[in-house]
Amino acid sequence: MQFRGQAAQEIDIELGADGDVEGVTQFGSEASAYVFDQNGYGDGELANVFVSVDGVIQGFYSNGQTRQLGALGVVTFQNDQGLRAAGSNTFEETPNSGGARLGAGDVQAAGAVISGARENSNVDTAEQFVRLIEAQRGYQANARVVSAQDEVLAETVNLI
Repeated sequence: MQFRGQAAQEIDIELGADGDVEGVTQFGSEASAYVFDQNGYGDGELANVFVSVDGVIQGFYSNGQTRQLGALGVVTFQNDQGLRAAGSNTFEETPNSGGARLGAGDVQAAGAVISGARENSNVDTAEQFVRLIEAQRGYQANARVVSAQDEVLAETVNLI
């Protein structure tokens, strides 16, 4: 290496021969590897997941550690009634609804995120059973009409 205004300098390093311990080595003295102190945590596996009311997803590990894995966003609109039904229980943004605003759960108008909960059915079970019984009665009445018509046709054929 040469710097401005200096003459080139030569360095001769004797690395020694293969298999020989003369020359440059890494051996300063005898040594052995051992753990003096631990400054980290042992291995851990994801044992459980929890979602807080603001949408933060936390992972609980088998080594006692807790880590934030991510977050769920909650979308709000200026006018929820302005959304257009898109089918399969989904809705679309419209000019009347305003733009989507993504934020954390349980803040201002955004609803809370409930971990481990399922949405209740939006079907009235009692009403559906009433409709089922009505349909069954209608089927029975139609079956009797067909049976009575069959008997009338059989009598007509016997008379001829």
